[in-house]
Amino acid sequence: MTVESVPHVERLAYSYQQAADRTGYSVSHIRRMVREGHLRSVSPAGSSKPVITRESLELWISSGR
Repeated sequence: MTVESVPHVERLAYSYQQAADRTGYSVSHIRRMVREGHLRSVSPAGSSKPVITRESLELWISSGR
């Protein structure tokens, strides 16, 4: 399989830093939105770091927050 034939795969979840990079907001703003309940994070089994699902991030962006 060549690089050209590899399909683009969207992430299922983002770290706080990745969510900040994707949206243009700061990591502290992302953390605040999670803390205030505007953006949902989950902790995957076996991981101590919370992530933000793609669905949650898209819903938050579309809500205009």
